[in-house]
Amino acid sequence: MSAAPLHQLISIPASHYCERARWALDLVGIPFAEFGWPPMLHYQGTMPNGGKSVPVLVAPRGDAAAAAAAADAVMDVDARHSALNKAAAGDQGKAEGKQRSPPKPGVLADSADIVQYAHLRYMAQQQSQRAQAPPAGGGAADGGGAGSSGAAAAAAAGGGDDGDGDGGSPLYPSDPAQLNEVHELEELFSRKLGVWSRVIAYQWLFQDKGMALDTLGLRQTATMSGWKLVALRFVFPIIRTGVSKGLRVNAESAARALERTQQLFQEVEARLARPGSGGYLVGGRFTAADLAFAAMVGPVLCPSQYGAYLPPAQAWPADFPMHELRRTPAGQYAMRMYEQHRKPQPQPAAAPASEPAGSSQQSRL
Repeated sequence: MSAAPLHQLISIPASHYCERARWALDLVGIPFAEFGWPPMLHYQGTMPNGGKSVPVLVAPRGDAAAAAAAADAVMDVDARHSALNKAAAGDQGKAEGKQRSPPKPGVLADSADIVQYAHLRYMAQQQSQRAQAPPAGGGAADGGGAGSSGAAAAAAAGGGDDGDGDGGSPLYPSDPAQLNEVHELEELFSRKLGVWSRVIAYQWLFQDKGMALDTLGLRQTATMSGWKLVALRFVFPIIRTGVSKGLRVNAESAARALERTQQLFQEVEARLARPGSGGYLVGGRFTAADLAFAAMVGPVLCPSQYGAYLPPAQAWPADFPMHELRRTPAGQYAMRMYEQHRKPQPQPAAAPASEPAGSSQQSRL
């Protein structure tokens, strides 16, 4: 019996947006093969699939409709938030969501789309399992088989029950008010915190060429092939200059980003301190909002559970903000999310037969 086709995740392994996608896929038990690229060289992996930035998820042929539905759902959320923001600002113009070029069918080119896709796939699986389950009292259900990945996702999410009973999504609550909170926090963390933490991390990373080479590729060998590593060594000065210029990475911007990050940490801490929070942002349980926050601060906290190589704490200089941020309640909360909820799927000994030419991959089944 042949194995089911794997999803293909095209990534810059250390990217926190790629970590957000990896985490969601792992959480709901979607098997995937990851193909890593150094920054700027990644266009060779994304552009053939209709995208420019990472992550890009290529779904198996039969999942094209689910991928399109996920992208549409995120666009709808973006449009609603845009309408609310414009109304609050007194703008009577037409509200529009993200203006993204549509990728190829079956391809998702945004971390938010991939998280939504993971949610829809999980819920569809749960619905299918309920339809196939024997009637109540009809005998014990088999604990293995098709339900095993759903059970694993529920366990990884801290029980999998969002208050609606069995089958609740480990990513999104069904309560409309809570769901809106989750979406708003995801957008805040992705569009603000993720940008700030990236600037901070690159500012310190580029001060140590050896550590930068390790992080951008040399220690990412599970997902990156040899020729890419050779190319990385040769073009690293171009990458460093291009990334620094394109993302405005410098001492001044890093200082501003750190100040804004610290302010947002205080807002997160106030939310966590609310009665009944249970140590989570929404609904007293783990959701996509907690995942987004923890993923977006990954590069400046460097948790050992991160889904790709990041330099360990002892490798960074004493003035790297990681040491300060880890001591804050928000930093401790993010580290706890990794410890309790970041459980990558087991990796097989052999790679699947089909993979992009010239690529190295890490597979998760």
